Amino acid sequence: MKRVKIESKFQATPLWKRFFSYVVDIFLINLIVSIPFAGYCESRFGGVRDVFFGGKSNGGLLIVSFLILFLILFYFVIMEYKTGQTIGSMIFGIYAISLIGKNMAFGQAFIRNILMPFPIVLLIDSLYMIFKGGNRRLFEVFSATAVVEKGVVLK
Repeated sequence: MKRVKIESKFQATPLWKRFFSYVVDIFLINLIVSIPFAGYCESRFGGVRDVFFGGKSNGGLLIVSFLILFLILFYFVIMEYKTGQTIGSMIFGIYAISLIGKNMAFGQAFIRNILMPFPIVLLIDSLYMIFKGGNRRLFEVFSATAVVEKGVVLK
């Protein structure tokens, strides 16, 4: 009888899985973080329309904006630092891994996620991956990390 060897192998994650994982994460963040602040902004500042087009200037809005940005960044950094996955990544079975050590360092998680609260800049960062022909965003190159999915290889 021939023995079958089972190995765990990491492979590059398709772009569509990464995109939909991000969409799930942003949806969850909006439910948890942004929606509670929406009511506060409505009552305190008169709504989004008045804030942007009414000429109102208020330091409270700036503080709320920075708090929301911090919470978004905190979610991505802590989840990937502690587990290698966000909730969206868990749903799609993908992982963020370090390419230089066994576990991802906090600094690596921070660098790779610094653009997550800014979707337009994140899009530009992601274009590097498309035009370079690899499977890593520019800030993943800077942080020596990659996004992979685990596969099983029978030998």
